[in-house]
Amino acid sequence: MLAGRRSALEVGQLQAFLQDLRNGFGPDSLWTTIEREDIPEEPITRADDARFVDQMRLVSYPQDNLRRAVIDYYRAIAQETQWLDDSLLELNELSRFEANLRDEWARAFSDMLDDVTGGVGEYDPSTIDEATKVRAGKVLLRQLLDSTSVTIRRHYDDPFFARGKRHELANRSGHVGIGWHPDFASRLQAVVATA
Repeated sequence: MLAGRRSALEVGQLQAFLQDLRNGFGPDSLWTTIEREDIPEEPITRADDARFVDQMRLVSYPQDNLRRAVIDYYRAIAQETQWLDDSLLELNELSRFEANLRDEWARAFSDMLDDVTGGVGEYDPSTIDEATKVRAGKVLLRQLLDSTSVTIRRHYDDPFFARGKRHELANRSGHVGIGWHPDFASRLQAVVATA
């Protein structure tokens, strides 16, 4: 109204705004303060050789979505860092969230392996063609990137944060890492060995 763009404000609008503002400061909430435009261009263009980008390439993830994934990755790291610096988030909350994301992934990954084998027997990479593996991995990636069932706090479900944390987990090596292609672990080991 001070800027002259509105002549009036309804009481209900003001009450709804104040309620949202109040709810955002509860113990089950967090505020998103890092926006897409806050991520500089340089790390986005440098991320081409990141492990999580390699993981998405293994399942032929579309190039334009790779850029969005890199933004989610850096945005989640910056947001997490800010929350920790401002003491709005505890390390144990973050560890629990990552463990829950890994558990969700492990269940979905096992289901994917079961699906590609037709539900009969153990997964044997030599019996499944590459196109089927890529398709199954891409479905898994999309399914989990669309999932907001695992949240860091009950009333915080901004999807970029969970997507970015999944990319961070896919960027890790060893038993704490996750992947999308059924053979992601052996494929990444081969890449590291040749590098």
